[in-house]
Amino acid sequence: MSSVERFNRTLGDRYDAFKQYLDKTVSSFATSTDVQRYRNADQLASAGRDILNILVKSDRPPWIQPITEAAEAFSQQKNSAQGERLLKMAVQHYHEVGPIVIADDSSTYDFDKLYERLRDEGKLPELFDKMIDAVSKMVESGEIDSVTVVDALRRLLNILKANRNGSYVAVTRSLDYAKFIRNIGIEFLKRIPGIREAVNAYEKTLEEAEGERQNLEQQLRDDSLHAIIDKTMFARLQQLPKKQPLLLEGTVLTDVAEPQDAAVDELNAGE
Repeated sequence: MSSVERFNRTLGDRYDAFKQYLDKTVSSFATSTDVQRYRNADQLASAGRDILNILVKSDRPPWIQPITEAAEAFSQQKNSAQGERLLKMAVQHYHEVGPIVIADDSSTYDFDKLYERLRDEGKLPELFDKMIDAVSKMVESGEIDSVTVVDALRRLLNILKANRNGSYVAVTRSLDYAKFIRNIGIEFLKRIPGIREAVNAYEKTLEEAEGERQNLEQQLRDDSLHAIIDKTMFARLQQLPKKQPLLLEGTVLTDVAEPQDAAVDELNAGE
């Protein structure tokens, strides 16, 4: 394992912990006591600091610092204003949150090009269109009386539109944000008769999109592995010593043809 791979593994473990505590913290605002909220926020802040401490400033994603600082403030000051700030930071940046990988310049294949090909060959763009249509119907219905919910749906709509043909990271984070909105608001939205059909369509399409993403990720793993193996074998072949011509008594022997009958006769005649 290379140093970059080892570092990325550590970074991945720390990201997994951060994401777990982020989800627990957000959920606790709806289901838990103040004591549990403070505990979750403290764990989230600690996980965020673990990531910040091993990344130079230029490698830090834009979401890590504001969420970490808001979690620290809430766990220390323990008041509703800081709780609202933390929840606001979580909602504002949730769609950006995603695995952090430090690139190895010695990469032997073009991941982005491979992803774009697989994405366009699959159903993800079409499923994004269906989700955009469903969310648009909810927003434009005029049936939702909560400004907060409408703002969240508008943010989701803008994210889906912007990342329909986006990179692997952009599409993944868009779907994560779509799931986040579903998890915190779907039951509320289903209780509104005028948009129930659009809500059901959104929920069903999101589930299909998540399945499509998982299939695409498996294809990426398989194709990337093949690409790495092919490139590695080619590189090794390039490093092999060049085939040298056979040297006998200072004479280079290249193409050696079978002697013709006439040449054989001439040689025999000279004996």
